[in-house]
Amino acid sequence: MVVKYDRVKSVPNLELCRRLKELGLPQENGEWYWIKWKTIRDIETIDLVVSNEIDLDPYEKGIPYYFIEGRRGHGIRIIEYYKAPTVGEMMELLLKAGFRYKIYKNHYYCIQCYNSTQLLFQTEIQTIRTDTLSNAFAEMLIWLKENGYVNFDLGR
Repeated sequence: MVVKYDRVKSVPNLELCRRLKELGLPQENGEWYWIKWKTIRDIETIDLVVSNEIDLDPYEKGIPYYFIEGRRGHGIRIIEYYKAPTVGEMMELLLKAGFRYKIYKNHYYCIQCYNSTQLLFQTEIQTIRTDTLSNAFAEMLIWLKENGYVNFDLGR
């Protein structure tokens, strides 16, 4: 049996990535990025790209156009970009911040987050239910950040 890899389901959707950036999720060293860009002909596109296809330095330095791998050398201008963390990266953020979690899958993904590393004294903080595992982890991180449980720079 061949399993097709769906890169869009392996990271949170664009809106959740946008919210994570607004809340201070570091944008460097990502494996995947959502980018909103325009071609030289002014055609606007939103795409999920792997980090080795894109160099964000020209964007950060104000260079309006540069070339992207896999686009046959067409010059593009990045309008916005958002790091799209993988499930593994988000799991690591939760663990570094001292949280434990349980994952359930039925018709949706459910994550329960706990604020103690001691199994006997765990206190459930929040439960998130959503369509993909990556969106569930992103929503959990957003909830924890908005409610003061986690700081992306310092862990907890």
